[in-house]
Amino acid sequence: AGSDAAFGGVLVEIGADVVTVAATDRSVLLARTGIPAIVDGPPARARILPQPAIEWLPSQGEVHLSIERATGGGTARVLLSGSDGDVRAVEGLSDLFPGVAEVIGADSAAGGRAVFDTTAVRDLLEPARPDDVALVIEDSSASLRYDGRSVRGRAIGCTTTARSLSCRSLRLISEAVVGPELLCDLRDDGRSLLWRDAAQPDFAGLMLSQQP
Repeated sequence: AGSDAAFGGVLVEIGADVVTVAATDRSVLLARTGIPAIVDGPPARARILPQPAIEWLPSQGEVHLSIERATGGGTARVLLSGSDGDVRAVEGLSDLFPGVAEVIGADSAAGGRAVFDTTAVRDLLEPARPDDVALVIEDSSASLRYDGRSVRGRAIGCTTTARSLSCRSLRLISEAVVGPELLCDLRDDGRSLLWRDAAQPDFAGLMLSQQP
């Protein structure tokens, strides 16, 4: 998200022993909700502009993050301390995010789940076009259809349905997944889809769909 100008910053939530990181462009929300952490201090959160540090972070074996709460209506001050002793100040932004747990919700797969091969989905969405992707579920079969091609998967506990998805949003989600299987939880509101990573259970990619 740090390299995509459409994302309005990154929300960092520090809990008792985990950190949640989320970013959204109002079309798709990408989040890690359970990054293990050693926390010293009360829960805190801040929305930050990550671009100055995004290229530096992968070179650090361990990063210490500190949030100084805003006073007088200002924004929180965030410092990143790397394992090499380097310290980076990150610009704080106005906190416009609701709680990530609220948005994702606990009953994520009430409408069933579709499972796809991650690499096959990435290959399907290349080259990028402005057309939508069709998600079609029939009995125990699921498919993603795009640009005259398709990827087949399996459906678990789903009813027959067809949804139209943003290609760009689905590409962002598939590129963030590290495992071999991309899981799609159909929520019972009939519109939102929550994508999960079988190899990274705390990953969540939330997007809206519509009837084709």
